[in-house]
Amino acid sequence: MATTKHILLLIVALLVTPVGVFADGLGATVWNLSGLSSSGSISWDGTSAGALIGSGIVSDLIDGSGTPMNAGVNLGITSGSLAFNTGANSYNGTLGSSWSWGTGAGATLQLTGCIYAIGIGGKCSNNVLLEDSFQNITITPIGGGYNVVVGGIQGEISPTVANYFGLANNTGFAAASFNFTILSAAAPGYALTDVNGVGAALNGVINANVVPEPSSRLLLATGIVGLLLWRGRRTPVVC
Repeated sequence: MATTKHILLLIVALLVTPVGVFADGLGATVWNLSGLSSSGSISWDGTSAGALIGSGIVSDLIDGSGTPMNAGVNLGITSGSLAFNTGANSYNGTLGSSWSWGTGAGATLQLTGCIYAIGIGGKCSNNVLLEDSFQNITITPIGGGYNVVVGGIQGEISPTVANYFGLANNTGFAAASFNFTILSAAAPGYALTDVNGVGAALNGVINANVVPEPSSRLLLATGIVGLLLWRGRRTPVVC
């Protein structure tokens, strides 16, 4: 009876534990952000209904950190471009005082580009390498610029990228961090309209921690339960 109770408790624990807890065993894909393209920009119109919009954010490298295959290998990204839009009515800061946004209708975040080394070519702007949803963005002063922090991220990476790093069907991720710095003459809470073509003034990284597929978790649970059952049968009965 005690063994059965332990098994039931274990099943429940495995099924309700957040998937991010299992992410460290598969590592992460790390996407480097290196600047704004000549046509890139990060802007907000200064109204409570306005969205924070970013485009032309350059991503030039990706590597695997602790991944099953090709860990530590740097892959060059050609024409890598990150764009995002927080969606309508997403501003939740204080006008004239702070910058912060939630997620409004039509919110998007997508990174496109070519990685020729693993066969991702053609028209680079058509190749989605990473896309996700997010829950919030804040911009706060740091040094001589501003720190942009994107939180609550989860999404998908390209299956081709996942396969290269030995992740097979595990294309889902939960980002441990996504932040970058920008330079702007604007003050917090006021319109952002002058961040354009500043090149190296923007830098950062996306750490996309891999989340195992639900089937992987179920397989793990089944294996452990089977082991407990086998051990329970071999345990002598004490009278």
